[in-house]
This record gives sequence, structure tokens and C-alpha cells, in this order.
Amino acid sequence: MNAYTRPLAIIGADSLLAEAICERALALGWPLEMVRPLGREDQVGEWVEFGDQSLEIGDLDKFDFHECVACIVASRDEAAIAAAQTAGCPVIGENVDGAATAVVTALANLHQTAGIVEIRATLLRASANFGRAGVEELAQQTQALFNQHTIQRYIFPKRLAFNVLPAIRPDTASHFADSIKAGLDSNFLILATEATVPVFYGDLIQLDISLAATVSAEQIQTALQTAATLLTDEQASPMDVAGQDDILVSGLRSPAPGRISLWLAFDGTRQAATAIFAELAHALADA
Repeated sequence: MNAYTRPLAIIGADSLLAEAICERALALGWPLEMVRPLGREDQVGEWVEFGDQSLEIGDLDKFDFHECVACIVASRDEAAIAAAQTAGCPVIGENVDGAATAVVTALANLHQTAGIVEIRATLLRASANFGRAGVEELAQQTQALFNQHTIQRYIFPKRLAFNVLPAIRPDTASHFADSIKAGLDSNFLILATEATVPVFYGDLIQLDISLAATVSAEQIQTALQTAATLLTDEQASPMDVAGQDDILVSGLRSPAPGRISLWLAFDGTRQAATAIFAELAHALADA
């Protein structure tokens, strides 16, 4: 089956993830006319822009999912997901976590080489993880502080600008850990905590990892240097990865035999888009 001859639907087309998905679809050769960004009534007629390309958002309520090769979830909409499933359309990306994708990508070779037995993770998420509304609220709060205006809160429980908010969504830490275990096909212990930081784009994870086997520093470095990751001696920051597909590994050290510590910097939105297209490719191969 040639997937490119049937439309690819995208639920939540006005989201940041949808923009990354549309950009990835076109980069992979998906014809522009076969990509269907969809939204609710207040979004219909708006445009999704990426580079010099743009697509008009269609009406979710009127869309026929029977014609689609697949439906990608860029923003959760239970009614739309149910409609796609009823039509027999494969639904992609319901449970994707960009941070977990970055960890799995970075550590897969290391797990094969030395066997991971425990991970302690501290995840620092940017406001972009709360979508466009999260980015806009952080921008508005920052501007209001400088102008000595009243701070407005809609997305975040407290002011995020010049602040750190631990575990805004407690369930995401457990989903993050479960996604890593599934991605590495293992059931080792993962102790994860997270906080949202006043950054627009780009995320950081600090990882303390216990290994089953004792391996050399050279073996560890080789395992961490993959096609999708870049091991650097410099401090990797969210600014270095915003809008990029690369995963930067920095701060690598071994505090004790059989243990390593490192930082990962990545763009969670871009990593989520990568995971979604891997899931899409698998679904199409099985069709």
C-alpha cells in the first residue's frame, strides 16, 4: 500500500506538536495535499505554518476518517479519537512522551552494552510541554513582571516566570518511567521526578544510572555516541536544542564503579514527533 495516496489526519492542528509533525511529514516526502490538519470550530480556517509552507485547518466535526491512512494525535481530543477508531483509522501518538523518547534513544546502546539496573531521573520540562498556551502564558507573565502588571494564571497553578514548579502533573512522572521501560524492553527500577522551569523551549534531564556490568569509559562514550545523540564536553542547555532533533549528552562522569551520571538536553516536542513517525511507520508496515 502506498501511504502517500491517502490522507494523513492530524488532531489538534493548532498545537506546537502539530507544527513539528507537519514539518516532519513533508520532510519525509508526504505530499502537502495529503496532510489534513484538523481542529474544532474556533480553529477552522486558521493556518499551520512551518518554514515557507502552510496548511489550512479543517473541521474535525465534519471530517470523514474512513479515507485516512492514519490519524495522529497532536492534542488530545477524546471525541475525535473515538470517531477515528470507529472509522477503523489507526490512531497514532496517544501516549507519546518526548522526554522518554530522548532517554530511550540515548541509552539504548548503553543498556545493550552494560545492562541498566536502575535510573534516577530529574526532568526539567519547558513551558512548551503545556502546548502553545503554556509558552504564551510564560511570555505574558514575564512581560507583566517587567512592567509591574498583575500576573495572570490559566495553565500553571502558580507563577512560572522566574520560578520553578515541581510536579505540576504528578501522573506524568510515572508515565515517563513506564515509557522508558517499554522503550528499552526492561523492568529495571526508575525513580523519576520532574519540575516545570521558566524556559520556553528545550528540556533537560539529569540521570544517575547504575549498570550491571563494569565497562570502560571508552565503551560508555561509544555507547552514548549514536546517530541521534551527540556527546559533548560543553554544558548542553535547552537553548542549544530548541527546534532541533539532536539529543545532547553532557556532564558525563562516573561517581563510583558501575555508576554513571549525565545530562541530556533535547527538544521534547521534536522528540515526540520523532516517536510518532516511528509508530506510524510500524503501523503502516503492519497494514
